[in-house]
This record gives sequence, C-alpha cells and structure tokens, in this order.
Amino acid sequence: MKNNMKRVLSLLLVVMMVAVMGSVMMISAGAEDSTVAMIDAVGYDTLDEAFAAAAEGDTITLVADAKPSLTSQRAITKAAVIDLGGKTLTLAEDDLYFGTTTFKNGTIVVDPSVKASTAVFWMFENQTLTFDGVHIVATGVTGTYLIGINGGTGSAVNLINESSITIENTNIAKLSAVICDNGTGNSVVIDDAKINVQNLDGRFYMGGTNGTITVDDSTIDLDGVKEGFFLRAGQTLAVEGTSDVAITLNDTNGRYGINFYDITATYTKADTATVTASDNAPVYVAEVNGEKYTSLQDAIIAAAPDGIVELLSDVTVDEWIMFSERLNIGNGDIITLAINGLTING
Repeated sequence: MKNNMKRVLSLLLVVMMVAVMGSVMMISAGAEDSTVAMIDAVGYDTLDEAFAAAAEGDTITLVADAKPSLTSQRAITKAAVIDLGGKTLTLAEDDLYFGTTTFKNGTIVVDPSVKASTAVFWMFENQTLTFDGVHIVATGVTGTYLIGINGGTGSAVNLINESSITIENTNIAKLSAVICDNGTGNSVVIDDAKINVQNLDGRFYMGGTNGTITVDDSTIDLDGVKEGFFLRAGQTLAVEGTSDVAITLNDTNGRYGINFYDITATYTKADTATVTASDNAPVYVAEVNGEKYTSLQDAIIAAAPDGIVELLSDVTVDEWIMFSERLNIGNGDIITLAINGLTING
C-alpha cells in the first residue's frame, strides 16, 4: 500500500512538474512572440520603444510587422540603420524626420489615409536617406511630397539594390511630387530600382538648383502623371546603363516628360538606355570656351574681342548684313566662326 502511495505521489509530482514547465514555456513563447524589434540582443515590444532607445550608429531590426505611432516634425530615432528584416513597416503619419538613415530589406507601406503637408519622409541639410532593397508602397497617398529635401545643400536620396516605389492609383490623386529637392547641390540616385506610378496629379521628380539625379540600370514607368522630371537651374539628369524610362502625361498642354524649366539644366542618356518621353530641351546652336548658347548672336558677343565660336547646329539669322552693327562688335575685333560643316541661313 505504501509503495502504491509512493507511486501515486511520484506520478502527481511528475504531472505537476510537466504542467509548471509547460506554463513557463508558454509564458516564454508568449514573450518572444510579443517582440517587434531588436537592437543587438535586446528586444522591444514596440518599434516606438526601439526608436527611442537607439543610440548613434545602432541598427534596429524588425522581427515582426510594425505600425508605430510617430510624431510629425520630430527626430524619430538616432539609429543609423533600420533593417526591416523582410517585414512590413506601415506609416500612418506625415512629416517624418529620420535624418541620415538607411532602410533595408523589407517593405514600407504608407497608409492611404496619409495627406503629406510637407513630405512623408522629410530630410534636411547634409543628410542622406537610403532605401536599400526596400519596396515603398504609397498608393492613395496625397499632399505635397513622398520624399522631400527641405532646402540646404549636401543632402542625398538613394534608391538602390532592387528597391522600388509603387503608386498605383485607380483615379487621379493629388501629390505634388514623389521626390522633391528644395535645396541646392543635392543628389538623387536611382540605381537598380523600379518605379511604377499611375494616375498622379503631380510630378515624379522636382529638382533643386545645381543638383543631380542619376538613373542607372533602373525601370521607371510613369503612366498618367503631370510631368516626369522637372529640372531647375543647373540641374543635371543622367539616364545610364540599361535603364528604361517611359512617361505618359495625363495632360500634354504645356507639360513635358522632361521639363527644362531653366535653360541651364542638362540631360544625358546612354546609348544603352531607352527614354520614351516628351521634352522641351533647349537647342544649342553655338559654343564658346565650353559654354553653350541658344543664340548665335549671344555666342558672338561672348567671344568678342578675339574668341572662337563653334557652331553646333544649323542656324537662321535675320538681317545678316546688319549683324555686326546690331551686336556692337567693336572695330578691330576679330572673331573666328567655326561652321563645322553646318549651315548659316539668313
């Protein structure tokens, strides 16, 4: 009888131990499941907590989909890298200021309810915002900009390594620009990326002054947009590699796929790239010391008193016989005009 009681007590003890261990395991598993983000080996139940805890140079890694509650016009985090870890980050606010940050390896969805009063991603002078292998979906988003550089100089936006921006509006939505540079001397690089924008009452890119935008080995499909690239003074657009750019406007009245808003903007395309877009690129007829001119008269004035004018294209000049007198070229000025096999009509 005593032996039987011992056996019963032993069995009860084993059952209790198993139950306790099971509870501990369930609690442990529950704690692990609640972790949304990691910084090194430390887990956080919300991405907001991880953002607040990050120090300069830290990497925040998502381990679950997240939709943080962020505050507009505030530095979001000091983290240098936000590794999405293949997860989805959903943003439901605008005017988010991440500073110099690299997002990588995942998806960012901007909630369609967002109306950007300035930009969804907002950056300032000497900051670099990089999307590395990140898919940004902003269908339905309205307002000012998706990505905006707020003045200043030395800032950069990089969309690289199979990153993408997708805005597939069923009806035309008002968003002033997908990417906008309101500064001077800033750069935008789209390298090995894919852009798909449909039905947008706005531009894909609005340039700043003396800045650069480079499209390399990328696909840009803009279907039903106000304009594609809007280039200001000194702006340079370069389409390189095997890039394929196609721009269809929703209204062609005074609008262009590539709009040279200022005559000093420039555009180059590699022979291996394809661009299907209207443009109003200036026609340069002459060059003096590397400076190009749309008017032969202006070129001759610039070359005086003893410079060389290189003709770049056929040109028609009215009242040719009065030309030197109208331009006030001084007696004794000797200007060389290199016609280069072209034709001067007049």
